[in-house]
Amino acid sequence: MNFALVIGAGVATVYVAFAIHVIRCDRTPHRGGWISLNGLLSLLVTLPVAWLSEKCGRRLDHRKNLDMLVGVLGTALLLAAVAAALALPFSHA
Repeated sequence: MNFALVIGAGVATVYVAFAIHVIRCDRTPHRGGWISLNGLLSLLVTLPVAWLSEKCGRRLDHRKNLDMLVGVLGTALLLAAVAAALALPFSHA
């Protein structure tokens, strides 16, 4: 397997694990004061896909599992492509 693809897959795997942890923490009930920032971390973790979906006229709902799955997998695919493109000059294939 190509070195750049391995790097891209590794970055995407680490991102997915991090994103799942952040979304699970974001969904736990918080007993804050008068302000509620529920969903903000989920939005930040899936920002590229959330921004694109909002431009297309459909917002991602941080409470729906399918929307978060699409956001996380789309962002992971984007990160894998960027990481593979950055690692491509260093691969000796």
